[in-house]
Amino acid sequence: MRLVQTLGALPEYYDRGAANQTVNYMGSSLAPHTSTQRANYTVPSGRKAIVDSAFILITRENLATGIGRARLTVFYTPSGGSAIPIAVVQLDNNCRNHTVHKTFTGLGILYPGDTLSIYTMDDSTGGTCSYWATLKIFEFA
Repeated sequence: MRLVQTLGALPEYYDRGAANQTVNYMGSSLAPHTSTQRANYTVPSGRKAIVDSAFILITRENLATGIGRARLTVFYTPSGGSAIPIAVVQLDNNCRNHTVHKTFTGLGILYPGDTLSIYTMDDSTGGTCSYWATLKIFEFA
């Protein structure tokens, strides 16, 4: 039996110039700070991308004198659109070495010009936190 692909039919997405991309951010023992962009990924022109998975984590390293929220957020911004949070972890306590983490899968398809951004913030007074975010992205034509 012979299999024939008709002219004009596209191969499966995973056979169209596929490439795995990762976006990583690790910040250790960071003092309180306002919302700060730590990493960014933009889908290149002529490509699409699937967010396979995201892992995000916060650990309270040293106790704060005044408790506040520590947050790590992954924002999705469609080309020409407004940013929306798609993955968030937040610490609301002041326990030393307390960790909050989440894993997300199947966050959707991104089109040319779409952006993923990783932001951290901590509105405590004193103390430190560590942040870790990893995004695995499958890019194709």
